[in-house]
This record gives sequence, structure tokens and C-alpha cells, in this order.
Amino acid sequence: MISERDIENSFTHFYKDEQQKHIIKVSEYNGEEELVISCTQLNDYTQKEKKQILNEWIEFLSTNREAFTKLDFPSRVPQELFNALCMQKRLRHLEIKWGQYPDISTIENLSELRLLSLGSGSSIKSIEPIAKLKKLQGLHVENYQCINDYTPLMSLSELVSLEIYGDIWAPKNIHIKDLEFLRKMPKLRRFELCRAIIESKDYSPLSALNNIEALLIAPTKKYENQVSEILKALPKLKYVHRMFENRED
Repeated sequence: MISERDIENSFTHFYKDEQQKHIIKVSEYNGEEELVISCTQLNDYTQKEKKQILNEWIEFLSTNREAFTKLDFPSRVPQELFNALCMQKRLRHLEIKWGQYPDISTIENLSELRLLSLGSGSSIKSIEPIAKLKKLQGLHVENYQCINDYTPLMSLSELVSLEIYGDIWAPKNIHIKDLEFLRKMPKLRRFELCRAIIESKDYSPLSALNNIEALLIAPTKKYENQVSEILKALPKLKYVHRMFENRED
């Protein structure tokens, strides 16, 4: 599922081609296996219509469990919709821009997932469910304000692309206890870390990424020398973007 283009440019919605069919209502669906669904934040509809559109998708996703292999939700995803889409047994690629889904335990049902972008999840309480997706190859997580320990991700033995972001739009930082989990992820070929404060103030685990080819990292200027020396020693690094942020750790 991860291509060379994905390693260089990322698989997430920031870079993808806008070629998939984009619909609002279930009535617009014609059997496509890959779909972009915008069923919330509908300014041109009445409250009654908005509720009906959302409920129809919740019902459809819950009952037609083998309909999709790839889904993209660019509008807000509430908990009920999240639970429904997690009933899709064949889903291999899922992208959610943002939403309120503090409980992501139902994502464990998506055992065929290879690519997951779970954006702006400030209310998410645990990433343990993500760690159970053993076939996952690419993961993007964003603005997880309640999470500071990413150790569970070490169990994702097939992961080759990992992106961990704070809120880049506000902007607002996330806090990460340490980067020691990277020492147990030798298959990583792409790693992004942005708007994150590393509480241990230690970037040395980056040196364990012997297969890393693409790296985006944004520490403060205080750690510029430490990070620069580590990057020089990474044997396969081809694509690098460093952004030294003007903030205090």
C-alpha cells in the first residue's frame, strides 16, 4: 500500500490527488469502493436535513459492512459516525480530517487497515486501539492533547510511515513524554514530528532509524545542533525538512 511517492510526499490528505468521487447523501452513492463523504457541516441544509443525512450514513455504514475499501471524511466526524464507519470489514485506507470521538476502541474492528489518518483528535483518550491494527503501514495522528505516551505504537511491526502532529493551524503544541518508542520501529522509512514538545528533551532515539528515508522534524532552535548531528549519521536519509521553531520547551 505504501508507494515510493508516499515515502517522499506522505499518503495523507495534505498531498493526495482530488480524483475520488465526493458525495454528501447516501442517495448519491453508486457502488464505489472508494469515496469521499462530507455528511456534516452542511451550511446549505436545514437542521432537519442535516440530521437526516448524518443518520442515513450511520445506518448505511452499519448495515453494509463490506461496501468500502477506502474512505475519506473531510468534514467533522462525531462519535456515532465514527463507530459506524468502523464496521467496514474491507476497509484498507481511512482518512478523517477532524472530529469529536474520544472513544476510538471500535477502530480495532478495522483489521484490514493499511493506511490511517486520524486527524485533530484532541478528545481521544487512548491510542491503544490503534496499536492493535497489526497490518498498518502508514499512520498520521494529529493534535492528541490527552496523549503523551506513544509507546503502544511499537507493536505496529509493519509500520513504515509515521506522522505525529500537534495542531498546526491554531497553532497548539502536544506534549510527548519521550521518543524512545522509535528505537523499536526499525522499519520506518518516513517520520514526521511537528508542533510537539519532547518532555525528555532527548532526540537521540532518532539515531535508531537506520531505514529512514524521509524526515520532517521541528524542534526548537535550542536543540538544533543535537538534531543536526543525528541527521548526518542516518545512512538512508534522502528527503529532510527541518523547521526550528521559535518557542520554549
